Amino acid sequence: MAWCFVLLSNIPAEGEQGYSPEVILRTYKDQHAIERNFGFLKDDRIVNALFLKLAERIEALGLILLISLLIWRLMSRPALGHSG
Repeated sequence: MAWCFVLLSNIPAEGEQGYSPEVILRTYKDQHAIERNFGFLKDDRIVNALFLKLAERIEALGLILLISLLIWRLMSRPALGHSG
């Protein structure tokens, strides 16, 4: 059985800053923490509890959740230059 994994990236495949598709895929798959954090956006208890009629409100809620996740991730990172 053959498997195919499609991953879109703006990282060049060639040149000085280029990465092979294998390296890009490995880097993506190593992002366990990020995927775990995005899991709350897919949680049925959150998604099914909301009822929004307008597409604009759904889009706005998605944006708020993504910004909240970004802030949470930034707050959980150690400060730059912090020795520990």
